[in-house]
Amino acid sequence: MNPYNYAENEPVGHVDLWGLQAVFAGEGRLVGYIVQKGQGPTQIAQDLNQNYSCYLSCEVDYIVIVEANLEKFENVVDANGNIKDKSSAEYKSGNIQAGDYLSIPGGKHDEKYIKRVEEKIHALEQKIDSLEDAMREEDRKAELEEEADLYEPEPGDPGEGIQLAKGVNIFLRERRQKKRLQRIEELKIERDKLEQSIEAGGG
Repeated sequence: MNPYNYAENEPVGHVDLWGLQAVFAGEGRLVGYIVQKGQGPTQIAQDLNQNYSCYLSCEVDYIVIVEANLEKFENVVDANGNIKDKSSAEYKSGNIQAGDYLSIPGGKHDEKYIKRVEEKIHALEQKIDSLEDAMREEDRKAELEEEADLYEPEPGDPGEGIQLAKGVNIFLRERRQKKRLQRIEELKIERDKLEQSIEAGGG
């Protein structure tokens, strides 16, 4: 097998961590399978279910293998797009060869990966909560300042300096709040991506 077409041309992202038939992505999710000599989709499904079930979100059968790799099994699909029964002799006509890479749907992340991601999500949510608390506290202080008339000039004072100070304070407060809000949005995007990565892996 050419090293440049290993794992669908993604040898970095799709790696065989233990030198076995199953291929795992960098985050520990089962994504593919390296065909061994004499194997067809039925034997591959059997091997996956028996030896890698903890990495699968559901049981795999030969139809799942074929549907995920139709370009390698064109002769076992009839004119109507239906997959022929596994008893068909056409499965023995050399659709796949030893060393071929097959995509395997239904892989899920291992528990250690899920735990690490969940810890990151929790840390992000804590940062979000902290920033939201800071924004609420900033708003509360602004309301107190308005109620206390801290910026009202004394009798006989034209108040220009006080009004300028008030304007500067409002400007700085709004800028702080804007930065906090932007950071919150960035953290939420990062959190959502992590959550989606778990969902995509069947975690």
